[in-house]
Amino acid sequence: MLKHYHILQVNPGATEVEIKKAYRKQALKYHPDHNPSAKAQAKFIQIKEAYQALLVSHKDDTRKLTAMEMADAIEKKMQDEKKERMKAYVRKMREKEEADLVNSIHYKILVKIQRGIAYVTVILAISMILIPVLSFIFEYGTPELNAYRISSFILIAVLGGGIMYGGIYLVKQKNR
Repeated sequence: MLKHYHILQVNPGATEVEIKKAYRKQALKYHPDHNPSAKAQAKFIQIKEAYQALLVSHKDDTRKLTAMEMADAIEKKMQDEKKERMKAYVRKMREKEEADLVNSIHYKILVKIQRGIAYVTVILAISMILIPVLSFIFEYGTPELNAYRISSFILIAVLGGGIMYGGIYLVKQKNR
């Protein structure tokens, strides 16, 4: 084993990165394409064998887990899996509760009441806009037409428009 380190010109305690770096350097120096001598080809084969032997020995030297570390790793994995199962269960229960709520008779009645209120709001808003407009049209020529009446007309029309906008918003809410 020491001869392999000597061939690659690295210290016996060299890391895998140092071994790879030394191999590349030596292989480039003695590669048959770069060095045409017969000794270079034999040296290249020795370098290749030394590299493979050291690489395999480094792979075998990787630290193995102790029984306690293995048990801790398995326990952590099991806890993570348990958390994921619990999250999936809670998500499923929430979906079931939401489906039960949407399908309940009370929810359906409340949705119909909300729709009715929305339609009444739209009708009220339309009447708030139409009544001042019609009264303004029919009384246009009277001498009582003044800034007070025009400003109250505009105020009621704007208020009716705002209420109508809110009512239409409520009507469009299909999911609620």
